[in-house]
Amino acid sequence: MNYQVVSNKRHKNTKIKPQMTFEYFEALNNVAVLMQEFSSIGNDMPVIFIKHPQSGIFQAVAITGLVRGENLFVKDNAWQAQYMPGSVGLHPFKIGVLPGSNDLGFFLDEDCPRLNETEGDALFDDAGKESPTLESYRLSMTQYQQDITANDTFVKTLHDKNLIVEVGYSFDNKGKKETITGIYRVDIDKLNALPAEERQVFYDNGYMPFIKAHLQSFLKFDVLAKLRA
Repeated sequence: MNYQVVSNKRHKNTKIKPQMTFEYFEALNNVAVLMQEFSSIGNDMPVIFIKHPQSGIFQAVAITGLVRGENLFVKDNAWQAQYMPGSVGLHPFKIGVLPGSNDLGFFLDEDCPRLNETEGDALFDDAGKESPTLESYRLSMTQYQQDITANDTFVKTLHDKNLIVEVGYSFDNKGKKETITGIYRVDIDKLNALPAEERQVFYDNGYMPFIKAHLQSFLKFDVLAKLRA
């Protein structure tokens, strides 16, 4: 991926084909998801937490494959699940920290095969003004960034209360038993053991439905195993 700040100078002739492509995602066995998506994405695949090896920060992801390089939900360059996470649907755009600054900016993955200078919707008009297409992406990304902020607070709350624990999943890989490690989930027993006032925070902030959807989605590990059998 090659993310660059969106600019009416750098991208004055750039166009984007409206038809989505999934070359980047077909070899990813997990994709980032937000708590607001747990219920929808959990209908198809497990929603777990992974831990960054250096920072120790947790991130929620949906498991799309049981081995590296496998995505069971991309076939014939099409997304096969009922729900498409925002991290997939909003590609090739993202909001990130601007170089040499603490401010956020709007970025474009210039390696995306949908981008070219001859076909699709222009990002800027002849006067250098954002096109309706680019404006729509920017508005969607702005809302997504707001959801990310709320999601990060949710995950931090779980982490601060020591409610995220490591588990594993074993499956048969063509006659060979394999176990996936580095999988984390919410420990509902630990949550229920919190003092009443601390536990109430999870209800007051509306976190409990997200936690329930996350835990229920673990049943989809067996679905993935059957998909690849």
